[in-house]
Amino acid sequence: MTKKKKDIRDNVISGWLDKSIPEDKIIISFEGYFKEDDTNRIIEQIKYIIGYYRSLVELKENKETVGEEIKRIDKINEQIDELDKQLQYYPINANLTLDYKSFKGGGDWSKLIKSTRNSLNRIRRYGIFAQRKLNEIPLKTKPNKYPRDRLIFSLSGIFDDYYAYKKVGNLINSRNDFIKEILEILEIDCPDHINKIIQKYPPSE
Repeated sequence: MTKKKKDIRDNVISGWLDKSIPEDKIIISFEGYFKEDDTNRIIEQIKYIIGYYRSLVELKENKETVGEEIKRIDKINEQIDELDKQLQYYPINANLTLDYKSFKGGGDWSKLIKSTRNSLNRIRRYGIFAQRKLNEIPLKTKPNKYPRDRLIFSLSGIFDDYYAYKKVGNLINSRNDFIKEILEILEIDCPDHINKIIQKYPPSE
């Protein structure tokens, strides 16, 4: 079976969206690499991976260990499960008194309960996903090395997904130049061994 590198979409989580990036400068760096029609899609993905990068950096600088973060998510999810259960069996007499007119601004009690439970379950799923990502973080690395390497890997995935001129020039050099441009815009030090960083992540089946 031929192995393929992980698709960039595998690394995207909406909870890490970063809206503070210098969008105009990054869009200019797309010239010569991507089609104009793909610009909005690419910039959104870059916002996600930059948000994830900054979250990892912050985590490394935080006094709380990865293990403590994982345990805290477990506790939060236990509380979510209990609250979800209680909402599911909300006292029937109280439920009957909370009809449409009970809300000054209008509303529907049953819809409120349903949307709240959906939101809780979504937070729970995010927590499980976050735990899986936390477990991937090497414990014995320099504070910013793993987040930076992960960012480089994700940027390479974006390049591979959207590069529009694959028959022109050297693909690897173009990819590395693109990554260097983005890191420079974000004021992140760029290592010389970009290829080794990209190759060290295991491909997906």
